[in-house]
Amino acid sequence: MRRHPHKLAALLAALTLLCGAAVGCMERANREEQSTPSQEGPLPQAETPSTEKEMTAEEDFQYITGHVDLAIPQELILSRPDADLETGAAHYYITGSSDPKQELLLNGEAVENRGVLGSFGVYAPLEEGANTFSFSQGDRTQAVTITRGEAAEAAAVIADISKMEPRTDEAVYSGQTVKLQCVAPAGSRVTAMVQDQAVELSQLYATDLSGIAAIYTGDFVPAEVEETVNAGPVAYLLEDGGSYSSEGSLFVAGAGSALVVRAVDTTSAVFSDETDDTPSSFLTTIKEGGMDVVEEIGAARYKLGMGGWVDKAAVQPLEGVQTHRNQVKRSETKALEKGEEFLLYGTAHPLYTAQLTRDDLTITLYHTTGVPALSTPEGGLISGAGVEEQNGSTTLTLTAATPGSLWGYDVTYSGGVTTIYCKQKPVLSTGSKPLTGVTIALDPGHGGDDTGAPGIAGPSGALEEHINYATALAVQKRLELLGAQVALTRDADTGVELSDRLDAARQSRPDLFLSLHCNSIPYNSDGTVPTGVEVYYYEDTARPLAETLEAGISRQCARVSRGARQDYFKVTLLSVAPAALVELGFITSPWEYDDICSREGIYSTANAVGDGVVAFLR
Repeated sequence: MRRHPHKLAALLAALTLLCGAAVGCMERANREEQSTPSQEGPLPQAETPSTEKEMTAEEDFQYITGHVDLAIPQELILSRPDADLETGAAHYYITGSSDPKQELLLNGEAVENRGVLGSFGVYAPLEEGANTFSFSQGDRTQAVTITRGEAAEAAAVIADISKMEPRTDEAVYSGQTVKLQCVAPAGSRVTAMVQDQAVELSQLYATDLSGIAAIYTGDFVPAEVEETVNAGPVAYLLEDGGSYSSEGSLFVAGAGSALVVRAVDTTSAVFSDETDDTPSSFLTTIKEGGMDVVEEIGAARYKLGMGGWVDKAAVQPLEGVQTHRNQVKRSETKALEKGEEFLLYGTAHPLYTAQLTRDDLTITLYHTTGVPALSTPEGGLISGAGVEEQNGSTTLTLTAATPGSLWGYDVTYSGGVTTIYCKQKPVLSTGSKPLTGVTIALDPGHGGDDTGAPGIAGPSGALEEHINYATALAVQKRLELLGAQVALTRDADTGVELSDRLDAARQSRPDLFLSLHCNSIPYNSDGTVPTGVEVYYYEDTARPLAETLEAGISRQCARVSRGARQDYFKVTLLSVAPAALVELGFITSPWEYDDICSREGIYSTANAVGDGVVAFLR
């Protein structure tokens, strides 16, 4: 197990920097030995470097990390737990911060699992009854008592109705039995009102404790309708007069009519199975605006006409009579600076499946007919465009004029027009700025109310959102020194919904998309065990990017290599350019948390990403 993140020998061997832009390894090692872990006060900001002269090693380090001010208390504080507690668990992961210059004792024994900035973690076994843990450092002592036992908690009494179904807009067929459900005070009389019908709900489990939270359910059979109608939210009524409404509305479709739904999120997953959400069941994605007919309504998913299952929350039922069949009337081809667009003017927005290789893009548009021959610009990215119609769907095969030049793709919808965008591979420049002309979207994960995972130091220290943003700024500076144009998906103190961040990235059509995160494990586990870097991708064309970044960050930051892994996270499903989700390390590990928060660790990350991007494009 690696106990110390800063291994100078590894850094000396690994830190190969590009174009004179980064600092030498010996400088980094010497600085690390001499620096103190004090986090008092903001760090001075570096001026933007002049392009007319090469920066010194110290200037480069200051410019890349001058903004870093990630708080880690330099005194003995218990962050978890911060007060005595009772638990039924056999172990508890105790964490906190301390003065890294002084020895830290637990019940008189030295604590070994400490980071360079003083963070610590102890996975403590618990005996039955009271367990007291006394931490001491110098003249400061912090103690906490954790009692192991099956302590009975007093059931809370509630007065309101909550968790009312449906939670999102949801469709059912007329004549189909629908289960209405909510949580209400035990012993109450609860009635649901929908489609002018009153449904008496029954308490699911009997209890002698009046007023505690209890589940109420009841069966509702929607009245017959000819086409899809919006019956509105379900009203839940307490006998004493309290009235509440479900967050989602209930849509009712005629038993013999077509229920059509439209995708509402930037990117959502489609599965081959109704209940399985493992990577082996992942089938494809649907993009915002895409439409299809529902063939079957399951408990939490719809089965679509294209053959896959989608979560109900990912789509919006459409009222009235809708068509999902796309009859294409004409096509148009547009040559762009970094690619080409194929526009299909039709009657609906079809779902699709796609397969991208280095040489061609094969895309099947479901329920689509009438696509005419597609023209290809002379000397452009795409040299051939095959069109094959079969069983009411159409498959397009777009072949790159030059092998390896097809870099990414995207499908968007607007007013009956389906636009297929093919992106051309960026080309490295010569000289000290090889990334000139390359656009990179950089996503600092979380932000705003979404703080991400807490670190070892708890709320008094740097949270994941802070670490991600500070690292993203450093990476941005390194990439810009190499000539790239970099756009961050959020500011320091703002929270932008993930779907909005991805939508902005798609519309900007970057050449690369990187999402920065920190890893963690549940705090009922031993947080001192897992460490290291892992990078996720989905598209096969993004695999070399993920492998290059993972190897480089692991090597230059001296962290365990956990490999590049394929999975369908929303950020890895971006297909317009190679996309990767970078897990920088585990902030549940004291030494890795401190390393990730340090200026040296962030500096190494920025250098590794810069090196990796250039190596991948090369």
